[in-house]
Amino acid sequence: MRIMHIFLFSPLLMALAPGLACSGDPESPTSSTTTSTSSSGTGGQGGEGGEGGEGGGGGQGGSGGGVSECEPESLEVYDGAGYDTNAKVEVTLRAQFTALNDLMRTAEVDLANKPTAAEITALYEAGNPSIKDVTTMYYDGRVLDWFADFEAAAGNTWMPANPPAGPGGKYGNYIFSAFGTDLRQAVEKGLFTAAFYNRALMIMKDPLDAAAMDRLVTVFGAHPDFPGSSEISDPAIVPHPDRLWAQYAERRSPKDPNDSKKPADPKNPGPYFRIKADFIRAKAAVAKGSACDAARDEALSRIMLEWERVMGATVIYYLNDASLKLTKENPTDSDLAGGLHGYGETMAFIHGFRGLPADARVITDAQIDALLESIGAPHDADATSYLLVTDPATEVPKLLAAADEIAKIYGFSAQEVELFKVNH
Repeated sequence: MRIMHIFLFSPLLMALAPGLACSGDPESPTSSTTTSTSSSGTGGQGGEGGEGGEGGGGGQGGSGGGVSECEPESLEVYDGAGYDTNAKVEVTLRAQFTALNDLMRTAEVDLANKPTAAEITALYEAGNPSIKDVTTMYYDGRVLDWFADFEAAAGNTWMPANPPAGPGGKYGNYIFSAFGTDLRQAVEKGLFTAAFYNRALMIMKDPLDAAAMDRLVTVFGAHPDFPGSSEISDPAIVPHPDRLWAQYAERRSPKDPNDSKKPADPKNPGPYFRIKADFIRAKAAVAKGSACDAARDEALSRIMLEWERVMGATVIYYLNDASLKLTKENPTDSDLAGGLHGYGETMAFIHGFRGLPADARVITDAQIDALLESIGAPHDADATSYLLVTDPATEVPKLLAAADEIAKIYGFSAQEVELFKVNH
């Protein structure tokens, strides 16, 4: 089974997505009817560590017929038998990513820490496969430049100025380039997609067996436990917290206050629980043999579409959050740095999709380029992000306009956009 077979389902889902948004499921941009995690369905601030973040949502519609025999008995529990062996490579890859991010973070914690580009690159290239090995060719070139910029900025302090001067440095709690790019976020959050979403596409070129399902769960950032939690650091309580995009999906999904593994409203579960349900469906379909290949492929196609839409909703969250911080009355440097930081995450989330296979995503490179240009972070020129601080009256409204454009691309309703501005 090759990835092209999986994405035969995606054009239909992509075509339906903008037109199916409705008030029946406020967390489901593509559902024309209520979608429960317990029935067959097809269609359509969190931890900042190496695999953390805040998230957004997407949606699914109703299922076609002919696959009921492939449905699992329950959509509550993912079959994790053999997971530790099956996902060992991807678990290691995530650990390598955390090590890379943690090294860059040390420079934000203490100006005396000045990691060199060579030291950062060594972690980026460590392992087999390395983070570099699974990163798109396009984004690989960008992160290498940002490593050099990070070395130049580390150990310095910085203030936004027009025109920019110096190598950049620490502003608030973060390290920025002279042009206002949050350098660690450009690397970390961009690689969420350029490396880990891309790794999922690589996995789907391999035989889609039980091991492949476990590997996909891992690069999504989840674990067979699907805890629905990313903030609790006590491993005795949450041994395997959600990371990467799983954490982002989890943030857009209201949870049962008594059990984070369950949605607050099973009929309107949110993206995290929809993706979880489809991973359970896909794993069950694999176990039932080739007669259920179509059900497996449909579940995987929905997962990838929902995964991308989580990015879109996350971008809307951060654009709104950055706008609020940057226009706060009498803002402190911490407020302004926080706004630039959130904006930097937005830039990276969008940018990371550039260069991925065109048939494996909704957003196009042309749309990515236009969005980045509109918010002062062109893919092929120096950013003008510093203007968000030096000229907020002119520049901040552009962030909200970009949020509107993201909503159009993914077919999010006005109601959904408002919901995306809230963390759960």
